[in-house]
Amino acid sequence: MAKREKPLSPEQLRALKDEDIDFSDIPETDEAFWRNAELAGGGRAERAALRLRRAALGFLRGSKKD
Repeated sequence: MAKREKPLSPEQLRALKDEDIDFSDIPETDEAFWRNAELAGGGRAERAALRLRRAALGFLRGSKKD
């Protein structure tokens, strides 16, 4: 599969089939990798308040995909 010139849109990513995804730049993981792996994150989320322009807030709300 050829490398892409620019990133795909979310719609294009969702439309990709597994066999169309290029994993060639992701190294294989072996047993030693998993033996030394550490769980990252897992911390509790904290509530924070901040002021944003309506356009920025609208963008963030529109980009939320579950």
